[in-house]
This record gives sequence, C-alpha cells and structure tokens, in this order.
Amino acid sequence: MNPDMEPQKETPLESDTELAVENRITEGMDQIADKDEFYNRIKEVLIRFADESYKEYLRLQVPDLKDFYGTPVPVLRILSRAVGRFIKNNPREGKRLLGRLWQDGNREERKIAGESLAFLYEVEPDSALTLALEFIPDIDNWELCDTIAGLGLKPYILNQTDLALKQIKSFLRSPNPWIRRLGLVTLIPLANYGNVEDLDVYFVLLKTVIKDDDENVQKAASWVLREITPRDPHRVAKFMEVFAVQPSQDTRRIIREGSKKLNPNVRYKLMELMKK
Repeated sequence: MNPDMEPQKETPLESDTELAVENRITEGMDQIADKDEFYNRIKEVLIRFADESYKEYLRLQVPDLKDFYGTPVPVLRILSRAVGRFIKNNPREGKRLLGRLWQDGNREERKIAGESLAFLYEVEPDSALTLALEFIPDIDNWELCDTIAGLGLKPYILNQTDLALKQIKSFLRSPNPWIRRLGLVTLIPLANYGNVEDLDVYFVLLKTVIKDDDENVQKAASWVLREITPRDPHRVAKFMEVFAVQPSQDTRRIIREGSKKLNPNVRYKLMELMKK
C-alpha cells in the first residue's frame, strides 16, 4: 500500500455470493510469501472496508475499545482464513505475522491474530499456546476476550482438555477480570463440542467465580450455566439452588441470567428463593 495514497473505501456487495466476496477481498494474497507484505495487505483491506456506521455501533457495544477502524466481523473472518493459509504454508513466518498483528494493538488486527491462533495450533500446538499466553495479559475488552477464548483456543480445549482445564483453574484465580472471563468463555466450546460429560467439572470451576463482583465475569458465568443446562437441567437447577439463598447480589445476578434455559416453573422457584 502506498502510504501517500488514501485507500478507497469499499463495502461487500449484498448481491455477491459469500465466495465471491471472499475472493474479491483476498485476491492475490495466497501468492504472498513475505510476512511483512502480507501484513501490509491486511492493513490495506482493513482500511478499505472500514465502515463509519459500524464504528459507531462498536463504540456502543464494546465501550472499552481504543484504536479501531470499524471493519465488520465478516471481513475479519475472511482475513483470518487467509492468515490460516499463510500459516499452513510457513508456520514460523505465520507465528511472526500473528505477533506483529497483535503488537500493533488495533482492534481488528488483534481479533485476526486471536482467531488465527486456532490455525497455528493445527501445525504447531505448542507455539500456538505459547503465543496465546503472551497475548492474554493484554486483553482489555469482552470482544477480544471472547474471540481468543471461543475461537483461538477452541482446538486446545477440545484436544488437550485435561491440560486446558488446569490452565482454566489458573485463569479463574487471576486478579484480572478479563482473564477470569476468558477462563469461563473457554468452557463454552467444551460444553458444546467437548467430551467432558461430568457436570461436576463445570460446577467446581463455577464455584470459583460464583461471587465475582465483575459484571463481565458474571455474564460469562451465566453463559456457561445456560450452555450446560440441556445436559442435565435437574442437576444444574440443584447447583443454583445452593447459591440462590446466599445474600450476594453478584451471585444472584449470575443465577438470574444463568437460569434462563430451565423449565419456567423451576426457574420461578429459584427466583422465589432469591427473594427470601
């Protein structure tokens, strides 16, 4: 990209097929072997598809955001897949590319780097985990937190579950609320796609944060409860009953939101318990 030229703004055409949009956005990128050239191409696309109205939307939805273009998520997903192909062809350069994207500190570049950890995991699992642990202390908003937890770390939690659960316990003890939220959101893929059927695994981890005073952690805890409810609604309800009688308003917020997938009559009884 010529630094003296203002890139033309562009939006994906609604009449285009998804494949046509992806081909248009990534045209020529698969032939780029140099990480710096690839990085510059990513920047060019991010600026070209920046959307002022979406930028305003992001300010409302993710108030902790700092530097960002306002590039919509579908474009970021397309770029993440292109990064995945780059990583597959050259894992070492791919890892360096992710590091540079993250260090730039921009919302879009960090989301791409966070999501693309999953592609690095496919070829170099240890490198992906090492890089993730370098990224995590810098998380400063829920969108980036959930991208890394739900997408970037997804293959790790599903393929190295025992090791991942030990790491999650450490996350939940962190003084940083974003890291505690990340630990919880990492459980969502496990609840939906993993092989851990014992609900006690989730209950033990949830007890760690059941009185957490951070709103973003509370929302994540409620999310986990809703996701595990279909497995055994009776046991999940019994777990919540234990804490419904406690005076902590933080705990009650978690139960109030986490019980939304229970039978309405069962949920009503929980709400009544919390009034006592």
